[in-house]
Amino acid sequence: GDWNDHIILDAGIIKSSIRVNLEEGNILNSVKFTLLLPNTRNDLNEILGSLLLKNLGFIVPETFQVNTEINGVKAIMLFQEVARKELLERNNRREGPILEGDESILWGNDYIINENHELSFSRVENENWFFKGKNNAKITLEAFHKLQNAYLEHWHNENDLKRIIMSPNSRNNELFSKYFFSLIALKGEHALYAHNRKFYYNPITKIFEPIYYDGDLSLQKKTKKNDHIINIEKLSAAKNFYKIDNFNYRRNFSNLVNKDQILDDFTDRVQVNKKDAYVFFKNSLENIKLNESIIENLINSTEYNNLWERDIKKDYSRYLSKLTLFPEIEQVTISKITYDNQKNSFSADDKNFSLTKKDVADIISKNKLNNKRYVYVPNREYEAKTYHEFVKISNFLSGYLKHSKTLLVDIDYNSKLIRIEQGKPNDWLLFVDVNMNEWTILFNGIKPSQKDFNSERINSYGLTGCLNFYNTTFENSSIKVKNGKCEDSLNIIKSKGFINNIEIDNAYSDGLDADFSNISIDLISVFNSGNDCLDVSAGEYVIKKIKAKMCGDKGVSVGEKSNMSIELLEVEDAKIGLSSKDSSITSVENYSQKNVKNCFEVMRKKQEFGGAKLNLIKDKCNNNLIDNDSRILLYKL
Repeated sequence: GDWNDHIILDAGIIKSSIRVNLEEGNILNSVKFTLLLPNTRNDLNEILGSLLLKNLGFIVPETFQVNTEINGVKAIMLFQEVARKELLERNNRREGPILEGDESILWGNDYIINENHELSFSRVENENWFFKGKNNAKITLEAFHKLQNAYLEHWHNENDLKRIIMSPNSRNNELFSKYFFSLIALKGEHALYAHNRKFYYNPITKIFEPIYYDGDLSLQKKTKKNDHIINIEKLSAAKNFYKIDNFNYRRNFSNLVNKDQILDDFTDRVQVNKKDAYVFFKNSLENIKLNESIIENLINSTEYNNLWERDIKKDYSRYLSKLTLFPEIEQVTISKITYDNQKNSFSADDKNFSLTKKDVADIISKNKLNNKRYVYVPNREYEAKTYHEFVKISNFLSGYLKHSKTLLVDIDYNSKLIRIEQGKPNDWLLFVDVNMNEWTILFNGIKPSQKDFNSERINSYGLTGCLNFYNTTFENSSIKVKNGKCEDSLNIIKSKGFINNIEIDNAYSDGLDADFSNISIDLISVFNSGNDCLDVSAGEYVIKKIKAKMCGDKGVSVGEKSNMSIELLEVEDAKIGLSSKDSSITSVENYSQKNVKNCFEVMRKKQEFGGAKLNLIKDKCNNNLIDNDSRILLYKL
C-alpha cells in the first residue's frame, strides 16, 4: 500500500497487507489477489459496498472476510481479487485492456502529490494482452489514446473538474455519471480520484467501464452540503459536466428489488454473526437512501447549463507548461505514436524515432523507456481511422448493427429476413442490444482458403466471429452461416433467449462459439469445421439436438464454468466427441458417435478453474480422457 496503515505492529507482532500470486490452483477462480488489513478498506463497508455496486452492473472485484494464518500470525483479513482476466470474466466481460491511474510520480521520498498531481495520467495494467496480437496492440493503443485525452480534460479544462469528475466516453453515455453518483451516495469519493481509478475498455463496444477500486467507503456517513471532499460546487460541476437536467432517475440504491439476495450474499462474506450483519446492512441502506435524497436536492438546486466546451490543444499546452514547473521530473513527452499494421512497427512523433513493440509496451504500461521517464500524451482528438478500418453503423430495432464496409446487408422487415453477403473473406457484422424476435439470418461467406485466413484471433473491433451478436435477446430465431473464415463463424456473446435452429457449414476454424450467455436451442447442425464444431463458455446452455460432423478437433467443447444440458448429441468424424472442462457441468441424455478417437474428455485445463463433471445416461465408450480433478457420473432419467 501507499501508506503505513497496511502495516500494524502490536505487542511485537507484525500484521500487514500482502499480495498473493498462486503458483498452483486458485481460490474462487482467483490466481492473484490481495489480503488486506480490514482497517485499510473500512472492513464491512468495503464488502457491502462492493455488492451494492455489483448489483448496479459495475465491474467489482470479489471481496470477503477470511480467517488467515501468515507466518504463524492469525488474523481476519479482507480477500480481494486483483484486476485481471479472471475479474473481467467473473463479471461477464471479454478480456480487453485494463488501465489505471499512474502513481509513479506521486509517491516517493518527497511527498509532492498535491503539487504535481496534474502531471499524473494513466497506464496500461495488463500489458500481456497488448502482446497477444497486432489487433490487440491496436486496440490497446486506441484505449490508451482515448484515456490520456480524458485525463487531459480532467486536469486542464477551464471549467474545473473538481478533481473527481471524469468520463472517457461521450457525454451521451451515462455510465460514468451513474458511477459518480453511486460512489457519492456510498461516501466512496476516494475511488474517484484520478490516480485511484481503474478502467476496462470493451473492445467490442469501444466503451470504457469503471472498475471499482479502493473507495474508502463509509456507508453510514451522512452527506452534508459543505463536505470538504464533495460539496455543492463539485455537484454543480458534475451537473454540467454530465449534462444533467433531471436527476430523479439516479437514485440507484433507493429502489433495490433484490435486497434479500444482497443481504444473503453479504452475510456469506463476513465473519460476524447474522444479527450484527443484518443491523449493519439495515443501517447502511437507510443512510445510503438518505444520502441519495440529499444529493438529489442539492443537484436540483444548482444551476444547469449546456455550455461545456473542449479544447484539446489548450489542454495540451497547459500540460506542457505545468511540466516546466518541475525541472526535477526529467521527462520525454511523446505526442503521437503510429502503428504500421503491415510491417508491425511503431514510430513516434512523425517518425522522429522508431519503437519496438516492447518499447511501446514499456511506455504505456510503465511510463518508462530504457529506465528514463517517457510519457505518451496525444495532442489531438482521437480519430477512429487512426486505428482501424471504416465501418458502417445503422440503427436496428432497439439497438444497432455495424459491419465492415464491403459487407452487403439486406434487411426485409416484413418477412423478418436478413441476408448477408461477404464482399471480402474478412468481412464481419455485429448486432448490439437487439431483440431478434422470429428473425431469420442468412450469412453467406466467401469460401476461404489457407492464404485468406488471418491468424489473428480477434479483429480490430475485438470480434472473433464473422457473424456476431452482443447483448442480444433471441425469440424463435433461426441462423444459417456458410463459409466463415474467422476464428468463429458465429459468435454469440452476453446474450439470452431461444433459438429454433442454427446451421453452420464450412467453418474455417470454430463453427459456433457462445460466451457469457443463457440460451436454449432446438437444433444445432455444424458440418465441416477446422477446429471445434461447437464451443461454449461461462454460461447456461440447453440444447435439444446437436449434429456435429467433420470437426477438426472437438464436436462439442464446454468450458469455463458453463452448465450445458443436451438431449441428443450426434458426433461424426472428430478427435474428441465432447469435452467438459474447467469447472463446467455437462449432462447428455443420448449420445451417438462415429469415427471419433475419444468419446469424452473431462478435464481441468486452466489454473483459475477446477475440474469438470459429465453426467451421462450410459457410457458406451472406453476411450475417455479424464483427470483426477474431474469425474463422469452415470445417472437414470
